[in-house]
Amino acid sequence: MGFLQKNIRKNRLKVNLYPILSITYIVFKQRLFKHDHRNEDGTPDSISYYGGLANSAKSTPYSQSFPADAFTAKLIPAVATNEWSIILDLTTNMFDYMLTRDNIYVFMLALI
Repeated sequence: MGFLQKNIRKNRLKVNLYPILSITYIVFKQRLFKHDHRNEDGTPDSISYYGGLANSAKSTPYSQSFPADAFTAKLIPAVATNEWSIILDLTTNMFDYMLTRDNIYVFMLALI
């Protein structure tokens, strides 16, 4: 895991789950969260740039929840009920990424 790019508009965080997957998560300052999937040659995957806008009711300065947006629901109808959450724990230096679908935990990734 490592930051690829940090700037005033967005942070790009790359996570490699070799040999399975390489994902770049993009968190925009406007509270927007997107997945950037790339092919081996660096071109965008056909299913990429999906995510959502932060849910203010569930968000804090160190945790954000992002329900799937309309673009995501159209691109991948099966994930229309997805909600992605990211949590930064400054006391343990942990980054947690969680995925729920229909309010059931599907996936969790904890990175140190």
